[in-house]
Amino acid sequence: MATTAQVFNIPARGYSHNPTQDVEILPDLHECQTCHSEITFNPDAPYSEAWTHATAPDTEHQPTIATRCIYCHSHHVTIELHAYHDAITCTRCGGIHGIALGD
Repeated sequence: MATTAQVFNIPARGYSHNPTQDVEILPDLHECQTCHSEITFNPDAPYSEAWTHATAPDTEHQPTIATRCIYCHSHHVTIELHAYHDAITCTRCGGIHGIALGD
């Protein structure tokens, strides 16, 4: 598997910052925020039903996507709200994905 230093060796743009630690990039899997099981996207389904649990359909709740790092795909992130941008900071790789507000 590739590492963050191999893949993200170009300057980050805007409010984002490249990872500060060289870690292995995790598999590109999405996780349900409620039950932490794997969820998948079906592009042919209506948008409200597009995300479903991968193992078995759960009738207890609608799957919601857990926030994750765009660099290493870790779910160990914090969301910070700033005056001009929001930031998703990863504790695993040190990367920051900044999203500008109001531009």
